[in-house]
Amino acid sequence: MVSVYKCEIFSNGELSGMLQFALDLYLHECMGLRKLIAYNRFDGLKSLHIERCSCDFGSPGGSRLFDPLPNLEHISLVSVDYLKSISHFIKLLGLRFSKLCQLVIHFCASLTCLFTVGRDFSFPKQLEDISITFCAELVQLLVQHSPTKATLVNTEIPRVQKLVLRNLLKFGTLGEPQSMWEHLKEH
Repeated sequence: MVSVYKCEIFSNGELSGMLQFALDLYLHECMGLRKLIAYNRFDGLKSLHIERCSCDFGSPGGSRLFDPLPNLEHISLVSVDYLKSISHFIKLLGLRFSKLCQLVIHFCASLTCLFTVGRDFSFPKQLEDISITFCAELVQLLVQHSPTKATLVNTEIPRVQKLVLRNLLKFGTLGEPQSMWEHLKEH
């Protein structure tokens, strides 16, 4: 495990060697996540916890030839400033989330939707557990760019087995027809 507290990270590759062997990364009140993973690939990293960090989510990082965190299974975001959606976060960092199983989001005040599905992004296929609490601006979970992708989205989402939504003052819709989420009632 690597834990970093109150640091400006990491344009000179200071953590790159340590992260090659780490399973868990905890960033608390840090800056520069994009710089940290810009030219590195951390195959062993399975868990990423980011708390009280800021990042410029305005300009996406674009497509990349490799996923810097290909085996990431768990991500936890707590009080991350300027985060509007997880899709922005993924695109900014060039992530694919191909093995993501669990997503935890708490106190992200600017989060308005969880995923924007369509065009360049599809719902993470392995995602089984979503927990979102105290995100005052969250309106819906999914925003869909193209109606032709509806079938694809519907077949990917049923893998979600646990959905926890608490203290979401503006939350109004899951973003898709209610029938799509019926399987959650069984669990």
